[in-house]
Formats: sequence, C-alpha cells, structure tokens
Amino acid sequence: MDVERQVFGAPIRKDILQRAVIWQRDCLRQGTHSTKNRSEVSGTSKKWAPQKGRGKARVGSHRAPHWRGGGVAHGPRLRSYDTDLPRQVQELALRSALATKFAQNQLVIVQDVHLETEKTKDLKAILDKNAWDPLAKDRKQGHSILILTKDHKYNLDLASRNLQKVHALTAEEILDAGDVYNIMGHETLIMDKEATEILQTALKPK
Repeated sequence: MDVERQVFGAPIRKDILQRAVIWQRDCLRQGTHSTKNRSEVSGTSKKWAPQKGRGKARVGSHRAPHWRGGGVAHGPRLRSYDTDLPRQVQELALRSALATKFAQNQLVIVQDVHLETEKTKDLKAILDKNAWDPLAKDRKQGHSILILTKDHKYNLDLASRNLQKVHALTAEEILDAGDVYNIMGHETLIMDKEATEILQTALKPK
C-alpha cells in the first residue's frame, strides 16, 4: 500500500511529542486529592487556654495546623489538571508519532483484522505466527501492540482484552482524542487498510 509521505514521512518532532504526551497525562489526572483546613476539621473554635498566666505561649483555636488533629496548612485541594493543546499541534504530534513508528519499522498495515472467534488464544496465535511482537517471549508483561481498525470489531475486542498490553481502538478514537500517548506507548502499531486511509485523510496537511 502506498502511504502519504506528508503523514508517515513527516519530520519527527520530539518536542511536539513530549507536549502531546504531557497534555494527555495531565487530562488523565483525577485531581480528587483533598485535605481539611482549620475551618473544616471537627472541634471547638474557642480559645484553648488563657491568654496570660500559664507561663507558656499564647494559644488560640485548637484546630490550628500546629496542633495534633488540627487542619492542614496549604494541603492539596480538589482541582483540575486539564491543560489546553491547540488542535493543529495535536495533529502535528499524531503525524510525528506515525512517522516514528514507520521509521523504526514498528508499523504493520494489513488488509483487514478479522477473527473467526472471540478466543484469546486465536489472536495470540496470529500475533506469534507473524512475529508482530518480537520481544513477546522476553517481555514480562506480555505483548505490546496497539491495533487500529475503522470500527470496533466484537471478536477482536473480546480476544484482546485478556492479553496484557494488547489494545484495540478505532482510528476515529485516536483522532478525536489526539491520542499520541497510546501510539507511542505500544511497541508495535497494527492498522487495517481502512483505518490507514482515515488517518491519512484527516492528518494530511491542508
């Protein structure tokens, strides 16, 4: 199959790849960490000891941060870590990611990804037979393969979910999410012809 030079032969921009990966990882952070400050912990707010006469330091509320059981000063609060990345930069990063896989001989394009059954062993047999993961025997966590198709295939989704680091996505999902992280996070990228054409059409510079 002839592929677009402007997509699969695009300049590999490591700086843009890094920006895209950091942006995706920022969006994946939940930001649900939270601590209680002195106004939220339980306890009385009355003055804990007389101002004078004890021979010790002045004491206010026992909910202050320096007391055991008091609030946390400057602790983490609920927040969103989402950042922005222009769409043009996302597309440039996707082109760089695909060009990287092409240059490193880690890209496989097939006519169609069709499984007769949903059995994991059948998919694993195909991967092993074609040596699409040359480090499968040495890799402690199994295969490292991302399979892209035009649409979700029921048998493929079921067969791949029990294989470690074998994931099946659609080309549209990659485009919509600007998903450089998954492309670069898997050693081998397998795409069917239809998915390749979708990516080429969408990512070809205007």
